[in-house]
Amino acid sequence: SLYRTAKLNEEISSLNLELETSEVVCKVEEAFWRVVNVKEKLKVATEYKKLLDKLVYDLTNLKEEGIITGNDLLKAKVKQSEADLLLYKAQNGLKLSEMALCQMIGLPLDSDIDVEESFLDSPMLISDSNYRNIALTNRPEIEMLKKSVKLTSEASNIARSRFLPDIVMTANYMMANPNPYHGFVNEFGGDWNLGVVARVPLFHWGDRIHTMNAAKHGEKISEIKLTEAEEMISLQVQQAINLYNEAQQKIKLAKISFEQAELNLKQVNDNFHEGMAKTADVLEAQLLWQKAYNELIDAKSDARMQETNLQKVLGKTIIKNK
Repeated sequence: SLYRTAKLNEEISSLNLELETSEVVCKVEEAFWRVVNVKEKLKVATEYKKLLDKLVYDLTNLKEEGIITGNDLLKAKVKQSEADLLLYKAQNGLKLSEMALCQMIGLPLDSDIDVEESFLDSPMLISDSNYRNIALTNRPEIEMLKKSVKLTSEASNIARSRFLPDIVMTANYMMANPNPYHGFVNEFGGDWNLGVVARVPLFHWGDRIHTMNAAKHGEKISEIKLTEAEEMISLQVQQAINLYNEAQQKIKLAKISFEQAELNLKQVNDNFHEGMAKTADVLEAQLLWQKAYNELIDAKSDARMQETNLQKVLGKTIIKNK
């Protein structure tokens, strides 16, 4: 039982290493998609700045021709300054997120790294068909608890062994020169002996009974913990699937909002050049376009995060990366 206990502890340590590795992999993936998110938002901030720069240029020409007042130009310049600040913040955010990723993967913080610049289309909605069984099979926590149950079972065996007799057998052979069995002549002489020792526990003041009962209770507790862990993992799987599907739905809604904002911006710009829209209308349409674009990026980023979380909950993070 002691030997099996040592083997089980070794196996639990290996499973714990796998669990820790899975945590690291998930954190690195989250840091990676965070960099992609900020990089995409930097592109949005750059495009937004270009829109405002062009608007300020057009308004400057219109003001020189006396078509608009200086107040309209001033409003656009205020938004242009805000866009400059937004672009600066996005650049700083990208640098910090890249440094955080470098720190997680063991590179110097100031290393130049290049990540994927766009989010690929995520898979479609999924159901909870067999994912619970997959999680219960792959999650190292479940296997660790199963081995813990075996550990407590071996502890019960060890406690039970204290009620059994201890039997020791010995065998010895001795050689001597000169030979004491033949007049101490100059030669080797030998002798052997056998022995049996038995120790039978007769009375122990009840301490061994308490120890065995405690071991049995420990075994039951381990079994209960295993059952609770299986139930909790089933809940985690369902929650991860729900969050993943919600993220996919958010992408669909964000795409529709972005397409509407893009179409609205085009129409407002056309109306503005035809003299049918005000400067405030253009500024509002540009702001809505930027907001919708950022929301679409956040939705895609969240979908990737939820996909990583789902892989982690299913216990497939290590398998996937191998």
